[in-house]
Amino acid sequence: MNALPPAAELTNGDSAAEQGAEPAHTRDRRGPSWSCPPETSATASVRVLLAAGALVLFFFVAVAGAVGWAGGFTAGVTLCFLIGFGVAPALAMRTADVALLMLVSVAVSMSVAVLVGMGMAATGAWHPVGAFIVCAGVSAVGLLAHLRRDLPARQVASAPLIPRVTARRAASWVMAGTGLLLTALDTLAHRRPPTPGGLLTIVGPAWYVGLLLLVAAPLVATLRRENPGPAILLLSLPVVLSQAIAYGAPTAMAAARHIGVVEYIRAFHHLQRTSDIYQAWSGLFSGTAWLSDTARIHDPLTTVATYWPVPLNLVSVLAVGILARNFGLSLTRAWWAAGLFILTNTLNVTYFSPQSLGFFISVVILALVLRTSRLRGGELAVSAAMIVSLSCCLAVTHQISPYLLAAVLVALMAFRVVGPRWPLAAVVVPALAWALVNLDQARQYVSSSAFGDIFGNIRPPSSPLTDTTQSLMARLVFGLPTVVLVVVGAIALVALWQNRDRRAWALVVAAAAPGAMALASNYGQELIFRITLFALPMLCICAALISMPRRILAPALAGAVVVLCAVNAFGLTGMDWARTIRTDEASQLAAIERQAPVGSTIYAVGSFAATPGRSTEHYFDITYDALVFDDPSSLVHARPSSPGEAASEVAAVAADLRFRCTADCFVVFSDSARGSNDRYGVQSVRYYNQLAQAFASGPDWVTFSSGPTARVFRLVGTPGR
Repeated sequence: MNALPPAAELTNGDSAAEQGAEPAHTRDRRGPSWSCPPETSATASVRVLLAAGALVLFFFVAVAGAVGWAGGFTAGVTLCFLIGFGVAPALAMRTADVALLMLVSVAVSMSVAVLVGMGMAATGAWHPVGAFIVCAGVSAVGLLAHLRRDLPARQVASAPLIPRVTARRAASWVMAGTGLLLTALDTLAHRRPPTPGGLLTIVGPAWYVGLLLLVAAPLVATLRRENPGPAILLLSLPVVLSQAIAYGAPTAMAAARHIGVVEYIRAFHHLQRTSDIYQAWSGLFSGTAWLSDTARIHDPLTTVATYWPVPLNLVSVLAVGILARNFGLSLTRAWWAAGLFILTNTLNVTYFSPQSLGFFISVVILALVLRTSRLRGGELAVSAAMIVSLSCCLAVTHQISPYLLAAVLVALMAFRVVGPRWPLAAVVVPALAWALVNLDQARQYVSSSAFGDIFGNIRPPSSPLTDTTQSLMARLVFGLPTVVLVVVGAIALVALWQNRDRRAWALVVAAAAPGAMALASNYGQELIFRITLFALPMLCICAALISMPRRILAPALAGAVVVLCAVNAFGLTGMDWARTIRTDEASQLAAIERQAPVGSTIYAVGSFAATPGRSTEHYFDITYDALVFDDPSSLVHARPSSPGEAASEVAAVAADLRFRCTADCFVVFSDSARGSNDRYGVQSVRYYNQLAQAFASGPDWVTFSSGPTARVFRLVGTPGR
């Protein structure tokens, strides 16, 4: 049987060094025991192009602001926050290749947004425009210095400013770009609120043609022995981009609560870190508030939060690919490890959240740490400074990501994959310091009863896979990706058995290391999802080391990609009806938060989790609650026997709330709650509609506001009236 070497290129095009060989003379305690593929430093022409492009971006923002071009100004400022601020620091890495330069530019730019925004919000010195001008000015000075250094080198090398791309190499790029364009254009023609079937039942035939092109592009590049990276990057986008276009709102209700913190900072220019966990770890929210004020973004919920998954997916794939290269994988295997990661990361939906940014920053830190063992002198100092600054960003952004990253670092240190010990301190010290500053909030996630209760700590809030009250759709949405994760883990174990070297063992143990968090906390019953997220890149990289007979390689790869794309698309969209925010409902609830008397209460029916509330600066002034069905004292039931019984229950609820409410009292009925109750087995659509009709026809309630997907009722005769 002719099997590929464990770390060989999928098309047998690797040199010995790129195949991940483990020569004895490299086995020391300073770092990896295998030969990492040599980095191809970005040419002087590429560096000049990046520096000039960033300078043009800053100049464009200045011109757009001066002439009053609102759209251009907003787009330009957003790009500055996304990548512009980080180009000058990234170019200080003289030996980095183009991919690493782009990744570090994004990561550093985001960390600048977080740290500067957090600094202004924490001190109350809120000057968003002034801070932007200072950061842009400092960046421009650094970019000019890089141009002064790199321009003479480019002229000596006489290299073209833009490298030539052959038609053969461009074929997969054109195929992927055309596919993404088709999916976007088709979705534009089918924009509408979510339906029970999800996105896949909304889009038209052109969308599926585009998806097929996106699936085929990296396969074609791989079989032609070309770099599949650009095609794999674009393969991560069609579903999340189409959701953003089709719905015009985030696909996770929690994004509304996160935007509430952003709006609070924009309105009051300071934080109340003792009030809740979001205010204490508000790095992402402070940075977004700074961006929104500077770029004149009126509604960050339908802009920043809605499109957040698009750039995050892109850079997360890039980060995992670069991480895989630092583990000695060849270029093609590294990119496919990154593709495997994004296609199997379905249970952890990417949305506007601290954990999504925290995970991305963690992977970038890990990639930089692995690279430090090969650096010396000034280049090492630059990387160290970046690791420290990114760790500070991570510390103020997410509560547990630094410790999950630390667990991975400890595992890699145990196998001497990471040589120096200082990166562990760089990650842990800022996180512990910030936790001590916010000790009262941190204590919420640590309890004596959780210590040692491993199985209890990793238990999710519900189990759609085993709970027969859940709808079939819910069980499939959670069950199929779970099966895929199990298969990936099994493949990683096969790769471990085939290789049985220090690298494979390090990857498997590093994947298991985040599970150590289960010894002390359940993180609000979400710990299992965070553990899975941090384990997945290591499992995917290990799985990419597998060997198989050459004759079955192409069909196996093609079949796996088709199946993974199908499961990924279904898993991300199957619960759209229950998860996605509706803009009209969010607007109605925002109006109540801004207009209702302080102390007013808004009730959802079944669960508050499916309601996009707390999205404004006044979210402290309004209480959200739910009319639940499973409590012995519940006045409403999930399955009233008749409309008359439903009317009686609604009257009883009105009498009870008149006694309990100290100000206005509202009840919201919406498509999102209807879908959530149905999908999670709380209440069927029939009984939900019956209850809504009872509220509409009862004498105790009047319609406060209504829209295409939601209707809000106000209780008559409350103290607020």
